[in-house]
Amino acid sequence: MPGGAAPNKFRLGISSTSSSDISATNYTDLSLNTDYIVVTRLVNSNSSTLWINPAAESDPGISTSDSPSAFTVVSYALREGGGEGTLTIDNLRVGTSFADVISGGSGQPPAITSQSPNQAVTNGASVTFSVSASGTPPLSYQWQFTPASDIGVQGTNLPGAVSSNLTLTGVTFAQAGFYTAVVTNTVGSTISDLVALSVWCALAPAFSYLTYNVHGNGLTNWSTNMWHVQAIGRQMQYLNPDIITFNEIPVTNSCTAQMVDFVTAFRPGYYLVTNSADDGFIHSVILSRYPIVSSTSWLHGSDLTPYGYSGSGFARDLFEAQISVPGLSQPVYVFTAHLKSGQDTDSAAKRTAEAGAVSNFFATVYLSANDGQPYVLSGDMNEDIVRPPASNPRSIQRLVGAPTGLHLATAINPFTGSELTWSIPDTNGLTKRYDYILPCAMLSSNIVSSRIFRTDLLTPVPPDLYSNDDKTASDHLPCS
Repeated sequence: MPGGAAPNKFRLGISSTSSSDISATNYTDLSLNTDYIVVTRLVNSNSSTLWINPAAESDPGISTSDSPSAFTVVSYALREGGGEGTLTIDNLRVGTSFADVISGGSGQPPAITSQSPNQAVTNGASVTFSVSASGTPPLSYQWQFTPASDIGVQGTNLPGAVSSNLTLTGVTFAQAGFYTAVVTNTVGSTISDLVALSVWCALAPAFSYLTYNVHGNGLTNWSTNMWHVQAIGRQMQYLNPDIITFNEIPVTNSCTAQMVDFVTAFRPGYYLVTNSADDGFIHSVILSRYPIVSSTSWLHGSDLTPYGYSGSGFARDLFEAQISVPGLSQPVYVFTAHLKSGQDTDSAAKRTAEAGAVSNFFATVYLSANDGQPYVLSGDMNEDIVRPPASNPRSIQRLVGAPTGLHLATAINPFTGSELTWSIPDTNGLTKRYDYILPCAMLSSNIVSSRIFRTDLLTPVPPDLYSNDDKTASDHLPCS
């Protein structure tokens, strides 16, 4: 196979002499898992020709210009280069003319005329996809599947799925993704548009989730007598989230101990883990209404050179807690991170490298051991995905997508429709979106609502809140 094809594609070439390299190359990029009609003509004394999906002998083809040679044809096969996958030949026809192998060169290639819309079902239910196509019969069908985390990757054939309808019974979360049908006849093939299948929990566990940068950098007093702590606590009492990830809790011994007092005062009965690593000033903590099975500090101080930053290591931490949520047979893995702040070039480069390290962790460490289990990443990422500065090389985009399995959830303020979370005390108002909740596909498909909370817009202000609690508590807004 000659080189030069696009990623996940291949090309065909032809030679007129035995065991020789390719003499002529067809520069059409072909896809795997797709049927093609390939016609070749061998003329020992002159040249050879190759057509791909021809309808008539006059269609464009490629021809060799090798010197005449004489040999006996004993087989027909494809000589492959490296990396194409498995190429096979089906329905080999041998003749002395073009018409012998293409039925006179007449016929219409298949064309999709209708197909099923996107579908959403609960796990354990059944779903049917269908496709209709025109074209010269007989038409053959092959359904393909692409997991939701691999969008953009060529789908794989589903064994036995070779009719115009595809029925899935007892659907599982692993079957959520995208489905296509390849339709083929003797003239050519075509592929349907992607159709999405979303899988919901039949009995979805109802739990609420909140992430909050509480602006504790430089503070030394986190007692429940402090006005900013009370403002945070009043908001937590009003919102009543089941799971909370806090960024910027000061690391002094008194502040760590005072988090226990915070729980007693504002979240009594909640579980608390505080063993996140720190940068000498601040760290993260996780609270939960439900039992916390374990907690682990990841990546703190890890080398960022592989991700394009040669300065200091990962500034803070990727902190994880496994939480036993009622209704789920396995724990929810809750991760929180607080990436490097600052809009200067060095800070942006380090933040992006930290995002690369987090992405690599999910792709190579977490998913390899826990694929199929629910997980979520939240926290202050110090980057606005909508309006980054010119120096920002898109670190949020490194966190979401196929390798990590994380999805971008967009929380908005129900009064303003804005997704901005910073900086609430600023006289210029909110200007950036820094705070994110990035769920896996399973949790993403079950989000009921996602909101940003802001007390100064509440009219009337609930009895247990003050209008200025948002500005007193932090320069960030809570994101749920």
